[in-house]
Amino acid sequence: DKYLKYYLSPSFFFESTEKSLNQVINNEKKLNSSIISAKFLPIKVKEKLFYKRLYFFKEKMFFNKSIYKLGDSIFHAHHPIALSLTENLNKSILTVHNKGSIINDIFNGINDYTEKDFVFYRKFEIDAINKASIITFPSNNAKDLYINEIGDRYFNNKDIRVIYNGVDKNFIQSLKPLTTSEINNIVGKRNSDSKIFINIADHVQLKNVNILIDAFNIIINLLKQDVYLINIGEGPLTNILKEKINQFNLNKRVLLLGRLSNENVIRFLKASDILIMPSDKVVFDLVNLEALAAGIPLLLSKNGGNLEIIKEGENGFFIEKNNCESIVEAIINFQKSGLRKVFFNKNKLFEVSDMIKQYQDLYERLL
Repeated sequence: DKYLKYYLSPSFFFESTEKSLNQVINNEKKLNSSIISAKFLPIKVKEKLFYKRLYFFKEKMFFNKSIYKLGDSIFHAHHPIALSLTENLNKSILTVHNKGSIINDIFNGINDYTEKDFVFYRKFEIDAINKASIITFPSNNAKDLYINEIGDRYFNNKDIRVIYNGVDKNFIQSLKPLTTSEINNIVGKRNSDSKIFINIADHVQLKNVNILIDAFNIIINLLKQDVYLINIGEGPLTNILKEKINQFNLNKRVLLLGRLSNENVIRFLKASDILIMPSDKVVFDLVNLEALAAGIPLLLSKNGGNLEIIKEGENGFFIEKNNCESIVEAIINFQKSGLRKVFFNKNKLFEVSDMIKQYQDLYERLL
């Protein structure tokens, strides 16, 4: 309770009133300092530049009005644009969650942007880097990916830290898994020795859910293995994925459940045999840690932050390449391994309490 944490976001911008802002200011008077935490997600990224400039101009006015009234504060931005929109800051932290540069993250790795888009977003990015007192990343691979795409020269003499994401192990372990009857209501009656593979991923290109379905077509229809694939997520490719499932006649074996609450995701994880994630450009997926805390092993693509989680044969296995053949091979290797139960990291590297302490130390240092 030592600090006031004040979130600025587009939804807050559109819905806030002068009364709510004044309430924040009044709370600030009771404290010695505050931390402003800005979460920013650009909307309508494919709109004309005129509308994007207008939107960001309004955001900038709101951000700086808020910061001016709050006085001497730490501004903790969770997106480069949020920090770029601010002025006259003495203390700021930029935490980069992006899958590389803004332009690649926004467009999901699809080269569907113009040179003007690139220049527009890159200006925000460089400005944020210059303003940041400290820059943090959720993994070493996330740091390397971002710096390589932006360019080393922009990070000279910058204070850069890696602070791993963390999960609340106690909360996860307190939840009960789905019961056998609850699972059977979803997948139908199954053999007791059948295996459930779970994939927590939205239906976008970088998640490779389409390739995963191709692999399960081979595993189920050709190799006749008694397995199920449950996907929790949705997105622009949902209808295409449903067509593929119908094409392979996998409706009873491959299930798309849409988005669920975090609590239900955890319960599904605890009732599954393994988490499988053949994603590209992985920063540091929290669901991987949740799966380990739930006690199930991982089958992950061999890239990004995954390299800092997997201890092969102990808590899971790598998918060597994100293609159908490699996924099939990884599934078969898992089936043969006998690896069924894993124990969460004992050195507390990925626990939320450690993450909080590291950020608290940064706040204390800046104050």
